[in-house]
Amino acid sequence: MTKFIERAVNLTIGAALHMFKHKFFCRPLFQKCFLIGLIHYTNFAQMSYSSAKNHWELESSTVHTRTDESTFKNMSIIISDAIDIQPSDDILDIGCGEGSIDYYLKQNCHTLSGFDFSESKIDAARKKNPECRYEIHSFLDKYPKYKANKLFSYGVAQYCNPADLKTFIQQQVECIFDNKTQIKREDDMQDYLIAILDIPDKSKAFEYYKYHYKLSSLTLENCDSLLDKFNAIYTDGSYWQDLKMMEHIVLSFGLSSEIIDSNCSYRSHLIIRFQRNT
Repeated sequence: MTKFIERAVNLTIGAALHMFKHKFFCRPLFQKCFLIGLIHYTNFAQMSYSSAKNHWELESSTVHTRTDESTFKNMSIIISDAIDIQPSDDILDIGCGEGSIDYYLKQNCHTLSGFDFSESKIDAARKKNPECRYEIHSFLDKYPKYKANKLFSYGVAQYCNPADLKTFIQQQVECIFDNKTQIKREDDMQDYLIAILDIPDKSKAFEYYKYHYKLSSLTLENCDSLLDKFNAIYTDGSYWQDLKMMEHIVLSFGLSSEIIDSNCSYRSHLIIRFQRNT
């Protein structure tokens, strides 16, 4: 059934491209409808979690391009600002990968721990940051006992199936409240937060496709290369996420959250603060 749907979508895209060539599809409203269809198309052929795990086990795997150390350092600055790292903080990195960002964060906090479901990435993280604690673990399972008052994930939420977002967020909330016995005063709650960073924001997807693929000048001749690009965007098992839905999930736990624009035009951050709603 999935293959049938995918073939039907491909045929629809081909017809739309033909319309572009013959200028039947030049109005902005039609372009937007076409793009929205393509956004949904990218979710038809997602990887299972096990397939995504196998993908990340390959040492040569990269998301879009190879990332150099200066990029990791810049990411660490973004994270430090987002969670306001203090020398007394105990930090948990969800989906830590090889610990490349942690290398720059660890000197600014009290302790730093992390987990990832890729064994090869955890092996690399342990070598890079031997003073940090790393575990092989899924973000959907109950976390091992961590001493952590601030949790962050960077570019990780995109690998969570939207149907599993509540579990993804719940495990993080429970991790914080497992440490709540350390809180002596209500004011101390401000030191506890979750930062889900660098999320592909579904509300920004239209502008992403419009900018990156310049569909207003599309012709039938480049149809094949365009479809290849669409198929390549999220071959690592990731999703556009609905940030408003994520906010609603957070609210169901009696917590407040804030959506913040990231430096990337099509991504956003979600900050969860542990000040109970009244």
